[in-house]
Order: sequence, then structure tokens, then C-alpha cells
Amino acid sequence: MKILLAEDSKVYRALIEDLLKDWGFDLVVAENGEQAWEILRQPDGPRLALLDWMLPGIDGLELCQRIRAMPASGGYIYTLLLTARDKKTDLIAALEAGADDYLAKPFDHPELRLRLMAGKRLLELHEELVGARESLLLAATRDSLTGLLNRAESLAFLDRELFRCRRNKSPVAVLLVDVDHFKAVNDSLGHLAGDAVLREVAKRLTLSLRPYDGAGRYGGEEFLLILPGCDLESATRRGE
Repeated sequence: MKILLAEDSKVYRALIEDLLKDWGFDLVVAENGEQAWEILRQPDGPRLALLDWMLPGIDGLELCQRIRAMPASGGYIYTLLLTARDKKTDLIAALEAGADDYLAKPFDHPELRLRLMAGKRLLELHEELVGARESLLLAATRDSLTGLLNRAESLAFLDRELFRCRRNKSPVAVLLVDVDHFKAVNDSLGHLAGDAVLREVAKRLTLSLRPYDGAGRYGGEEFLLILPGCDLESATRRGE
């Protein structure tokens, strides 16, 4: 896992660099707060950050605050704050700023490793939960065979576009497409062949659609197409 080390002390930086490499981390180093902030803002930036509190420019406390203010869509960044401060008020200040963990210098090497590994496990769990949520969302809105919108989501999309067209006084074309003689395919070639036909039909139907058009499997071999801004004549020409 990629980790950012932000430390201005050459002695501590060299010591921690060696430790992190030995523990298998993919290391990125910053010598001040500005460098650390630029690295963390990158789309592929580290998701684990080991920050010294007393950094030149932007200190570790402000970095934690900026990290927590970042859009959640960028992914969670787990922060561990290193500092020579060890008062209870300092711990409270660090946690209030958004730090996930706090370790006082001089630190015990095994303890630092355990805390970083705990952060790594939490990030991995977070990624699994995000993936599971996206899978559930996909299952709830998409047809499992064709990848198009399922019936419920197709009707919801249609409701939204009908409301929009009434409000804007603009046209919307709605096409219900049926595959002729589909039963004969299933009867003669089997359901696996029928599934392949449906997937191919879905693929061809979506080839000429715009990004904001809707395409769903209405049921069986029926497909629902919703084309905002199109009247039926222009929609039919596009389908040809």
C-alpha cells in the first residue's frame, strides 16, 4: 500500500523511511506541508498518511483538517499524526482536527508498525465496503443479463424525463422494442443462445444512443428506450 511520510527532520525521516520500506509500504516522502498537501490531492495519491505535527508551512494539524474537508468521492485517507507533544489536550486537538491516530515521539518501532497495519486493514475494509455498496447499487438498478436498466429503474427514468419534458415543454420519445420470433430461438437453440441474442440486441440498441438517453430491459425480450429531446419521427430515423 502507498503511504505518505511528511517529516521535516532528516534524522526521523531517514529512520522512518527505512522502517516503512522494511514493512513493505510503497513510500512517498514530503519534507514540508505544502509538498504533502500536493501529493495527497492527486487522484492516485496515498490513502495512508504519516504526518509530523510540526511541519514547515502547513503543519500536520492543518493537513488533517484539509484532508477531512476533501470530497468523499476521492477515497478515505487514514492519518497518523507524529509529534513530541504528549499532553491530553494535544491528543484531543489532533482527533478534533481529523487525525485517525496519534503517536508521541520518541516512538516504539513495533507500536508504529502495529498502528500502521491497523490503518491499512481499516482502509482495505473500507474499500471492500465501498465495492459491496456499488455492487448492491448495480444489482438494484441494472438487468443482470444485459447490463441495461432494469424494469423498475427504466420506469423511474421515464417518470423523470416525462416530468422534465412537461416542465421544459420539450419532446421525449419512448420506444418499446420487441424481438420477433424470440421463442423460436429458445426452443430450437436453447436458453443460452437466447441469452446471447438478448445481450447482442441490447448492445446494438445502445450503440446509437446518447449519454443521456435511457435504455432498459422492460421484460423478457422487450426493451424500453427513452430519448429526451427527440420526437418519434427523429427517434425512428436514428433507430434505423
